[in-house]
Amino acid sequence: MKSLATRSLGLAAAGALLLATGCLNTRPVTDSTRYYVLSAPAASATEREAPTAGIAVGLNPVTLPAYLADKRLAVRKGSSEIEYLEFDCWAERLESGVERVLAGALQSQTNLGRIYPAPWRRDFVQVELSVSFTRFDLTDSGRVILEAHWHSGKPGTAEGLRRGEARIQRDGPPPADDPAGAVATLSAALTELSGWIADDLRRPR
Repeated sequence: MKSLATRSLGLAAAGALLLATGCLNTRPVTDSTRYYVLSAPAASATEREAPTAGIAVGLNPVTLPAYLADKRLAVRKGSSEIEYLEFDCWAERLESGVERVLAGALQSQTNLGRIYPAPWRRDFVQVELSVSFTRFDLTDSGRVILEAHWHSGKPGTAEGLRRGEARIQRDGPPPADDPAGAVATLSAALTELSGWIADDLRRPR
């Protein structure tokens, strides 16, 4: 019993010493993580109304490279190295954000009808659109490199199938210095891609 009491007194004394010297930090840890979303161009009052002309497009879920599945922002450093920013993260799954922004940017294009993100009903659309990204990279210098392929055609069939591709580069602020500005550059590249796809969809089939 004496040994146990002596040990308890020793532990209490050690704890008091740590508190007195400031070595035991009891303050709550502050989470400095920041969260970002991609942004689509703002829709005008006319665009917010249901379109009565043009073609209705069903947009399938987009596909991205597997290394972009991490919640943290991925930064390409050289040809074969990816760095993840520890305290700069996506507030949503990146695939969902890309699909949302692409649908909004397509909706803002002229002479297109309603854009239906997945899941969409086949009887609501005239064209089915699938978009696959081979690169959606943010480099440490702030350059965005986007490479995408798409195909469109009559829903559920190979009828009228058409394929297209685009490679887009945009320069913005380095993500280490201005992550919000770098995310805005990624959004701008998606908006530019929507113009390429819209031009293809407008062509007569």
